[in-house]
Amino acid sequence: MTKDELFVLLEEKFLTYKDLKSTPVAENHEPMVSLKKSGVKFTLLDGLIPPSTGDDIFVRAGVSEKLKKAQLMIADLIDGCVLDIVYGYRSLAVQKNSYEEFRHIISNQPNPPTSEDELNEAIHRLVAVPEVAGHPTGGAVDVRIIDKDGKELDMGTPAHNFEKESYTFNPFLSKQVWDNRQKLRQTMLGLGFAPFDGEWWHFSYGDREWATYYKKPYAIYDQIDLDSVLK
Repeated sequence: MTKDELFVLLEEKFLTYKDLKSTPVAENHEPMVSLKKSGVKFTLLDGLIPPSTGDDIFVRAGVSEKLKKAQLMIADLIDGCVLDIVYGYRSLAVQKNSYEEFRHIISNQPNPPTSEDELNEAIHRLVAVPEVAGHPTGGAVDVRIIDKDGKELDMGTPAHNFEKESYTFNPFLSKQVWDNRQKLRQTMLGLGFAPFDGEWWHFSYGDREWATYYKKPYAIYDQIDLDSVLK
């Protein structure tokens, strides 16, 4: 079996656009909170944070409380290390821009998907289709582990490296990298987050991915327009 064939087997285990599209949402109106004000460790990793949030990251209040617990758990599990949140809320406008970029790339590849649903499934493996995306709900977060010097624990790839090497269960990892990924995953699952195993850094609570993963009757966080609130 080739490396590419093994990656295809991993992809078959990922939740699909179709899975998430059929999951209903019943918004519970939990507020969004600032990680800066919550005292949760975070780092702005890239330029996709909405301008309205400034040098801060926003998530749902329940997610913030879970992240506080996760940071303590990682500190106990791996001496001298801490959980570092690098992404939270993403505006729907930013999500749509990322989606359109990947749509253009995939549509212009040789033998692109022929139907809209097939195209969306292909895109969804790289960036969530906007209508089902978790980041615009404030329930999805991207996280990593850093040591006392601020150096990222070796996960095989950096966070936000959108390549197949970032699949959580990539079988071509060193034992140390494999162990690091599993410690992060088990910590987050232990607090009720759902993983997206196409990106070792991505976890969510309350959104469609969470509801689908745990077979909940519905998601509790809908997408919101935080930008208009913060203007």
